[in-house]
Amino acid sequence: MIEVTSTLQLKSLLEENQAKTFFIFKHSTRCPVSAMAFAEFERFSGKHQEVICAFVKVIEHRDVSDLIAELTGVVHQSPQVFLFDKGELLWNASHSDIREESMAAHLS
Repeated sequence: MIEVTSTLQLKSLLEENQAKTFFIFKHSTRCPVSAMAFAEFERFSGKHQEVICAFVKVIEHRDVSDLIAELTGVVHQSPQVFLFDKGELLWNASHSDIREESMAAHLS
């Protein structure tokens, strides 16, 4: 998994993967619900190593989290996961809707 720690890194991730499928997870390190959702994301990433999986810690890197909200037009929540394919946002989920099975089901 890739930890995104700057807006420049986020922009590079989006630009470099225009032709690929990838996930970005927004994680609050202070929230038990986010910890459970992050565990689901880690399980998904472990089983689908062919898919790029990135995450941002929203408290530590609020500017990155805000940029994701701005670029996607999706109101900020955490935990929150986004699926991009060929540069387009295909799907997003938050809180208890973030499950390994739901992420796998939304892959092309």
